[in-house]
Amino acid sequence: MSSASRYLCGIDIGGTFTDCAIVDDRGRITTAKVPSTPANPAEAFVAALASGADALGITLAELLGSAEQVMHGTTVATNIVVQRRGAKVGLLATVGHGEAILHMRGTGRTVGVTVDRMLDIPASNKPEPLVPRALIREVVERVDCDGDVVVQLDEASAERAIRELVDAGVEAIAICFLWSFTNPAHERRVKELVEQLAPGVYVTASSDVAPVWGEYERTVATVLNSYVGPATQTYLDDVTRRIREAGFDRDVMIVECTGGVVPAPLAGKEALFTLGSGPVAGIMGSAYLAAEIGIRDVIAVDMGGTSFDIGLVRDGRPVTTDISVVDQYQYFVPAVDVRSIGAGGGSIAGVDEVSGGLLVGPESAGAVPGPACYSRGGTRATVTDADLLLGYLDPEFFLGGRMTLDRELAEKAVAGVAAAVGMSPVATAAGIVKVVEFAMADLIRKVTIERGFDPRDFALFIYGGAGAVHGVVLAQELGIKKVVVPMGTAAGVWSALGAASANVVHVYRVSNPQSAPFDVEQLNAVYGQLETQARAELLEQGFDASLVTVERHASLRHHYQIHEVEVPVAGGTIDEAGAAQVIADFEAAYEALYGKGSGYSAAGFELTILKVVATGSLWKPELSGTAVGGVGEAATRGTRRIYSPAAEDFVDAEVFRGVALPAGTVVVGPGLVELPWTTVVVHAGSRAETDSLGNLIITLDGKDS
Repeated sequence: MSSASRYLCGIDIGGTFTDCAIVDDRGRITTAKVPSTPANPAEAFVAALASGADALGITLAELLGSAEQVMHGTTVATNIVVQRRGAKVGLLATVGHGEAILHMRGTGRTVGVTVDRMLDIPASNKPEPLVPRALIREVVERVDCDGDVVVQLDEASAERAIRELVDAGVEAIAICFLWSFTNPAHERRVKELVEQLAPGVYVTASSDVAPVWGEYERTVATVLNSYVGPATQTYLDDVTRRIREAGFDRDVMIVECTGGVVPAPLAGKEALFTLGSGPVAGIMGSAYLAAEIGIRDVIAVDMGGTSFDIGLVRDGRPVTTDISVVDQYQYFVPAVDVRSIGAGGGSIAGVDEVSGGLLVGPESAGAVPGPACYSRGGTRATVTDADLLLGYLDPEFFLGGRMTLDRELAEKAVAGVAAAVGMSPVATAAGIVKVVEFAMADLIRKVTIERGFDPRDFALFIYGGAGAVHGVVLAQELGIKKVVVPMGTAAGVWSALGAASANVVHVYRVSNPQSAPFDVEQLNAVYGQLETQARAELLEQGFDASLVTVERHASLRHHYQIHEVEVPVAGGTIDEAGAAQVIADFEAAYEALYGKGSGYSAAGFELTILKVVATGSLWKPELSGTAVGGVGEAATRGTRRIYSPAAEDFVDAEVFRGVALPAGTVVVGPGLVELPWTTVVVHAGSRAETDSLGNLIITLDGKDS
C-alpha cells in the first residue's frame, strides 16, 4: 500500500480507452487504462480511477479520501456535436435578426472542410442547421452599438415566444440579442423569464458565453452551448454522484478549452467550453513539461484510438485562438488551438471506389467492436491491425499484458483490403500505416506552415496510446530533429496527466472597438474592471491572493480588415508609450503570421477586444520521474522483426521493456521500447535516450530510416 497522503487524479475519456494518471505527494506517477464505455462514459470514468487505485495497492475509497483534486478532460460535448445528438434548441433573437445563424458568413460552405470537398461544388453545402427555422422566434427589443436602449424590451412578446418554443418541445433555449455585449439587460431579463416559465429548460444568454461583437459567431456560440449543455450537464451530474458515492467530497474539476479547469457545476452551465477538453489537457501538460526540460517550441500531438489531435507551444506558451470551427460553424470562444482529424489506432482502412486506392479513416472502430485484433467482433482492418502485422506491437504485451491481440484476426482483416487493392497483406499493412502517417504529417504542416512557423524549428512531443509507434516517421517526413515521448509510461495517458497538472483558469472578454491613437484612460478602466472581477471570483473560490495571476491581452487589426491578431499587454497603468508598444507588438505578430512586409501601417490600427486571463494555481507536487506499479524493471528482451519503411522489408530490432527505463539508457534504431500503454518505435537513423524524468528523447540524423 502506498504511504502517500495526498493525490492528484486526472481522467481523460477517449473514443477507445479511458485513461487515468495519479500523482502522489512524492511526485510519483501511477497510470491506468480501461476500455471506454460509449453508452455511459461515467462508468469508465469510475473504472479508470478504481484501476489506478488498484495499481497503488489501495481501495478506490482510500484514493478518493486522500485526493486533493480529481480533474477530468471530457469528450462528451465534442461527441454530441460530431454525432448530431444534441438538445432540441430554440433561439430567441432581436426582431429582424432571427436568421443570422442560417445565413452564416459567405464562407459558410467551405469553413472546416477538406479541399477535396470544397472543390466538389454539389457537396459544399451549408451544414445541417443547429436550429431549424421553425424554432427561431424574434423578440421586440433593440440596443444600439453604444449600449443605449433604442427599443424597450416587450416582455409580452418575449413571453409569447418562450411559450411557443416550449410548446414545440424544445429542451434548451438560446438568447442572442443585437449588441447585447454592450448592454446585457434585455438578455438577462429574458433569461429570467425562461427560468420562470420553463424551469426545466436549459437556457444560455450570449452575454454569458460570448460577450463580443460578431453577430453570427456570437449566435453560434450561444446555440452550441444550449445544444450540448443538457447532455453535458447530465453527464457531469452522473460523474459527480458516482464519485461522491465512492468517497470524494468535493467537485470534480473539468478541463475547459481555455487551458484550465473549473468546477463541474460551472462547466455544466458553460458546456461550450468543454469542446476539445481532452486534447487541450495534453497540450497544457506538454507546455508544463517543455518548460521543465528547457524546450520553448513544441508540436504536441496525441494519437489515440480514434483521433489525431495537434496543438502548438510557441515560446513556452500554448498557441490560442478566439475563433473555433465545428461542423462548418464558426464561433467565438477563447481556446487553446487544437486541430484534429480522424486518424488513430482504430481508424478503419478501406478502398476508394473511384480510384481503387487505400483510404484510412476518419471512421473508427472505437472501443466496441474495436480493431479486428481485439477479438471483440470487429472485422474491418485498422491501423492497429496493420501495426501488429508490421511487428511494432507485441500481441502478448498490449496494455502491459492486460490484453492479448489476435494476429490471425488482424491478418484476415488486412487480407480483405489487400485483395481489393491487389497487394500482399504486408504491403497493404505498410500502405495503411503510410497513408495515416502522411495524413498526420499534412495536418502538422497546416498548423505550422500556414501560421508562418517552420516545423523544423520545433520539437515533436508525441503521446497517446498509438502516438509513439509513428513519431519517428512523422519527424522524418517533416524534417524535425527531436522527438520527445513524455515521461515514458505516462505518454500513453498523457492527456490524463495533463488534466491533473492544470490550474483553474477564467477568461474575461469585452469588445472595446477604438482606433489608434487609443484612449488610454478607457483601456485602464476596462482592464481594471476585468481584473477586479477576475481576482474577486478566484478569491471567492478559496484561492489565496498569492496564488492568483492575471494576464492581459488585446486583439487588433488594420483598418478595413475582418480578422484580428491577439497580442499580450503589459500589466500596470497604460500610458501613451504603452499603447504604442501594443501597436508595435501587433505589427511584429502580424508579420510573423503573414510574412515580412505584409503589414500596412498606413491603413491605421483598430483595437477590437480586450481580454484578461486569470489563473488560480492549484497544489502540485514536484515530479520525480518515478512510475509506480507496472511490470518490473527495464530489461532487454532480445530482438523482433519489424518493418522498415525505407528498406521496404523487415529488419531486426532490439526490444526493451519496462515501466521506466533508467536514466541514460540508449536505444539505437532500429529498436523498440515497450511500455505498458504504448510502444516506441525507434527506426534506423534515430537514437533514443532517457533523461532523469523518464522522458524518451529521440534525435534524428536527418536520413531516412
